[in-house]
Amino acid sequence: MSQNPSAHLVLLSHLGYDEDVHLAKDFPELNVILGGHTHTILKQPSQIGGVSICQAGQYGRFVGHLSLRCFADGRHEVLAYDLIEVEKLTQEDRVVKAIIDQMKSERDAVFPQPIAILPQALDGERDSIRQGLSTLAPVICQALFEQASQLGLQVDGAVINGFGIRASLSAGPIFYSDLVKVLPFSKRVLLVRIKGSDLVGSLKTGLHPQMWGIVPGGEGFVVNGRAVESDKDYQIVTNSFVWSGKDNYDDFHKAEIVQDLGLDIDIISEFFKRQYGG
Repeated sequence: MSQNPSAHLVLLSHLGYDEDVHLAKDFPELNVILGGHTHTILKQPSQIGGVSICQAGQYGRFVGHLSLRCFADGRHEVLAYDLIEVEKLTQEDRVVKAIIDQMKSERDAVFPQPIAILPQALDGERDSIRQGLSTLAPVICQALFEQASQLGLQVDGAVINGFGIRASLSAGPIFYSDLVKVLPFSKRVLLVRIKGSDLVGSLKTGLHPQMWGIVPGGEGFVVNGRAVESDKDYQIVTNSFVWSGKDNYDDFHKAEIVQDLGLDIDIISEFFKRQYGG
């Protein structure tokens, strides 16, 4: 900005409305923030000093349209702002509707299926995951670990990304639909072979890793009662999201896939049936 004071800055954010307000206050040189995450419907831009904050709801319900006049001194003026309702832009396609109706029918047949009766609630809330206090995360990791073990595969531990867990489970009856709320992304579960150095590196940089069979110890981690050795190979169950290196699990992508174990939701469903009865 110091080299080009007449530049206009539009920030694409997925931090949530409150964080966008903080950004606008901390970085007044911004012109516009196009936000997301909190699914906020702003019928008019929120103006924080000279920064215009815009957000268009959720799930593609609206298309936001913003028209600006930009001045040579770096300022801007909002000329027009509209939230256009997508349903009003298109006509129903009978072929597509038939496909969607079929998918809904299949969903409605599966979602009410009883899975188990939990003796106590399992906490999967985001704050609990941040603090390492989730009671649901280790159960999910255990389920993935046991899946590999039951197939007769060598497995040393399990790792998943904590923020892939999106809901808690209440005590009492749980249904397939409840598990979909917990794990809505249908990730593949993979057994991978990874160097100890890459495993430790990923666990240190990854965002809120949840583990089974792997515990912090000293300056590193312990597997099978021994400190992880940098040049040793370990077989770890994880999901396709972590293996791809997302959420800062960069070194996991160096791992070799040994076997695809299936979808996380199916593995978790069968685990709960075994553990808690259907």
